[in-house]
Amino acid sequence: MLLHNAELQKKQEDKHVLEELLDSIKGEIKMKYDGMQLLYSGANMIDEGDNLANEMDFIKG
Repeated sequence: MLLHNAELQKKQEDKHVLEELLDSIKGEIKMKYDGMQLLYSGANMIDEGDNLANEMDFIKG
């Protein structure tokens, strides 16, 4: 019975460690995803600025 309890406790500890690792990985993925969204948004703003500059050059002739 004591061995069974020790095995159960070890499995619970292992589960806790794995859950913490999974949470950490999820956090890393979210940070990278959010960063990619910011990069994409910034690239769109740069493209819009380039388009506006081209239109102004065209108008100036």
